[in-house]
Amino acid sequence: YQRRVREFRQKKNLLLQLPAKRMSQQEAGFPRPKKFKLRVGQFNVCNLVKEDTKYYGNSKYTANEVKSKVKWIAGQLAKMECHLVGFEEIFHPEVLQEALNQSGCYEKTKCELVSFADGSHPSVALASSFPVIEKETIRNFPAESVPIVEGVELPLRSFQRPVLRAVVHLPNGVHLTVFVLHLKSKRPVVDAEERQDQKKQAVGYAASLILRATEAAAFRCIYINELNKHPDRPVVVLGDLNDVVHVVTTEILSGTPPWKKLPRPQREEIWRTLLYSTNELQVRLSDRDVTYSHIYNGRYEVLDHIFVSNAFNKGNPYHIGYVEYLSLLNDHLIDQTTTDDNVQNRLQSDHGQIVCQIKFYPGLQNPYHRFAQEAQLHPQLIPSQPSTGQKRPSTEYGEGYEDQQEPQQELRQETPEEVRSNRSQRPQGKKRTSEAATSVLFAETTKTKVTITKAPNTHHQQKQQEQLEQQVQQQDGAEKKKKKKKKKKKAVQATSV
Repeated sequence: YQRRVREFRQKKNLLLQLPAKRMSQQEAGFPRPKKFKLRVGQFNVCNLVKEDTKYYGNSKYTANEVKSKVKWIAGQLAKMECHLVGFEEIFHPEVLQEALNQSGCYEKTKCELVSFADGSHPSVALASSFPVIEKETIRNFPAESVPIVEGVELPLRSFQRPVLRAVVHLPNGVHLTVFVLHLKSKRPVVDAEERQDQKKQAVGYAASLILRATEAAAFRCIYINELNKHPDRPVVVLGDLNDVVHVVTTEILSGTPPWKKLPRPQREEIWRTLLYSTNELQVRLSDRDVTYSHIYNGRYEVLDHIFVSNAFNKGNPYHIGYVEYLSLLNDHLIDQTTTDDNVQNRLQSDHGQIVCQIKFYPGLQNPYHRFAQEAQLHPQLIPSQPSTGQKRPSTEYGEGYEDQQEPQQELRQETPEEVRSNRSQRPQGKKRTSEAATSVLFAETTKTKVTITKAPNTHHQQKQQEQLEQQVQQQDGAEKKKKKKKKKKKAVQATSV
């Protein structure tokens, strides 16, 4: 990365040294830059159901409770102010639509609510302020994602809560793929009468983990298939994964960074398919990690996530945008272990809301991109340099060629013998100037002879010369000491004789 930064700065300086006025982006053929910031939100509404409708057994809301819940959701949406919001635990989309209307952030004519919920089970949804050109629900696992254990396929073929896929057309012309998903919860898979049995409960937790891991692997396959089908399309994943970032199930979904000693092509392929947690990106920019979106039994965890593809990763030199900041709305969450009051949040939500702001570069090109394209379109803008025998910038910035106007010059450093001879030829009583003090000699090769000429020194070269002279002085001093010792030995031997 540092090498690429140095190359970029060197080539940028070449363009800045133009004698004439540089072309504008419009004259150079670039599209007019558009500044655009996309705000994406994640919202688990906690069982949004119509009034007097049973869910999960005999639970239901009254008309006043539904109004209170809708009002609270509308207030949270007004605080979030997002263009795209992914929702979980939606039973009836019409109730969510009412909350969107009351928030004041989404106009009925512009906002589009994508949901396939029918009221029979909790589902996911997506609210978009921009046109949705594709939408579908994914229920079945891909064939290649079915796990096989000891030659036996597990009987798992579908998501418990189908995944929502949508393609949104952004104002800057980008087609953004958005996935909304809700993985299996940590609740153990046991019957109600067996929940007090510790053995059954342990087996139930293991079954829940297997379900969640299988769903994560299935979505991983879906995501990679999406990248292979549309390699130039960025992806954003919203969802309640019911687990934190650094666990097996989440890493199955997002992928694991490559080992640093792998060959470069293999690492690039792995980087291409990684998903990056916006919470992790935010934590790296801050001093400490204090984020949480859920509290259970005194444990503060981040179960709600927003992942972005490699197109928004700053480590990718060809990224089109980056995560500017991340914020969480979790003031309504209460730690039940710190109070004796029986506080119910069924009229609000037991999850916090996440807001991520993504900033797109003007023209979808970061500075590295813009310079590369300008150098390719207008190679004549790169000024000529004195001949150094080195090649011009690589084809990434323009076609490379080698200077042929002057003979090549070999760069080498003085030997200790040359330093001694130069020092002996130096005039006494005069200070050494920068022109006389040199550590680099250029051999100019001609047809008749080879002549050695001195070039002016830079500050770094002067330091190297001083260090070399100190080494020579130390060697001379050591030789003088050896001679004195030999003389003393001879004198002692003569006197003894």
